[in-house]
Amino acid sequence: MDLAVYRDLMRVLQESLDVVDAPSSFYGALNVLPRLMTGKWTLAEITGFRAFVSDKDARLIPPADKGEYFRAIVEWAQAHRVLFVPDYMVEPLRARRFKVTKIQTEYLMDPARLAALPGGRLRNRRYEVARAREHADARIVDPRQHVLALKDLTRRWYAEAKHRLWRPSEKTLIDWLIDNWTVVKEIEPTAACAVVFDRQTRELLSYEMGSRLSGECAASFTQRFDREKTRGVFAGANLLCSITLAEHLELPVNDGPADHKELAARKQLLCSGTVDFYAVERK
Repeated sequence: MDLAVYRDLMRVLQESLDVVDAPSSFYGALNVLPRLMTGKWTLAEITGFRAFVSDKDARLIPPADKGEYFRAIVEWAQAHRVLFVPDYMVEPLRARRFKVTKIQTEYLMDPARLAALPGGRLRNRRYEVARAREHADARIVDPRQHVLALKDLTRRWYAEAKHRLWRPSEKTLIDWLIDNWTVVKEIEPTAACAVVFDRQTRELLSYEMGSRLSGECAASFTQRFDREKTRGVFAGANLLCSITLAEHLELPVNDGPADHKELAARKQLLCSGTVDFYAVERK
């Protein structure tokens, strides 16, 4: 499949997600592209409806009509587990005797709220970000100019996190993005990488990648950082990085799900809203 086909595919996906109210962060270009390019996902079609497939899991490319979207879910769920189905489809699908299971909650971040961090509950976060600004530089960069630093920070993050519940396969996807940023930008021009550097040593402390998800929101694909250094005066570095990316994208950012209670509580405190997604399959 050539790049023009991928580019058209992402455009169709972005337009349809708004129509069917299914803006899962997992449809973001920075998540989809490396999985397709490395063969982790394939593109398949059933009765005219396309989906990204791995094993028995299917992620529909929604048609731009809710009725057709429902029909697509029904068709694909005959032999696959259909992921990232929005909550308004749950009861109609259960009425059709499908098994419907909640798989995750995703958190929406408003750029203005992130920038202001309003209210008493976010007082400490405001202080941490303000202190980080005094000791660090945050900006949008071209990853092609920082390949070694980005990949080294990624390596160190996974080395420290090896005893945690992180999938090593994700490192392969991140490295692919860094190594193939020219391809990424050709297919998704809004793709961006925010970074935070120690102002004195110029060490990379944190980075976050994201891109447009649909006409109404963007998606953060990943954030990686140095756990040993994002403390003390740099405790707000990660949030400063997220603020920098959100302001650049100029859209509400779907920050994805949280894989443990502490992260969920942190995202809940910062977010402007949440959206739930489900898996659908035959009983």
